[in-house]
Amino acid sequence: MGPSGSQVAVSELRREVLALTPEEARRLLDAARGDRLEALYSVALALGLRQGEALGLMWSDLEVGTLRVRRRRHARSCRCAHSHFVSGA
Repeated sequence: MGPSGSQVAVSELRREVLALTPEEARRLLDAARGDRLEALYSVALALGLRQGEALGLMWSDLEVGTLRVRRRRHARSCRCAHSHFVSGA
């Protein structure tokens, strides 16, 4: 509660985190098959990226065997096998 007793402090406000269920994620990837952004959706789901993180990815974030996701204030690295993102093309 804020100093006046009637207001909620900003730090007390929390957004509810809405995550896809595994079934919803599968349906999303099925619907995205063949879409030009299919790889983006796959990476975002595999690494749990938020929209801004996924859209902000750059080639410089990629290393062999690793996808690094960097944010301005924080850095987060995730190791992923390439086979997770490569389609059978």
